[in-house]
Amino acid sequence: MTIEVPGCISTQGHELQAFNEAVLRERLQRLRIHNPEAITISLINSFSNPSHELLARDIIRQEFPDIPMSISYEVLPELMEYERTITTVADAYIKLQLDKYLRRLQHHLGDDVTLRVLRSDGGLSTADLACANPVNMLMSGPSGGVAGVISLVAKRTESVSLYFTCQHTLQEDYLT
Repeated sequence: MTIEVPGCISTQGHELQAFNEAVLRERLQRLRIHNPEAITISLINSFSNPSHELLARDIIRQEFPDIPMSISYEVLPELMEYERTITTVADAYIKLQLDKYLRRLQHHLGDDVTLRVLRSDGGLSTADLACANPVNMLMSGPSGGVAGVISLVAKRTESVSLYFTCQHTLQEDYLT
């Protein structure tokens, strides 16, 4: 379900039309009957000025304090509206499930184990950060494979970096 709210920010970050809090509150009352499991906030040009998204976030937190929320300027602060919105929707969609899963996993492992989660860029994240930004875990499988190979090759290669080895091999193949 989509709720529109009057208000507009230019691509340069200037407010062209004031945000209408009263309209948002009224429309949120209609949303309440649908019992949302998660909420996404994505407003036009919020990448250049998130003030309207921040106002919406504060009001929605008052109305729905226990519902997970994803905000586009935090998830993907970029110009392209479709990409920013769809990424933020995906973030909200998986946020609750990931949180439940990681909490169960941490409970099973015990408090003496520090749980780390692989990010899409191949780095590691704490469970709390992974739950706060779940969309950053979506491509962790492919990046984990690459990170694992780099780690394995680096451990088995003495005094030679993987980058140098790959570059050297590519140059040899190109020259012959």
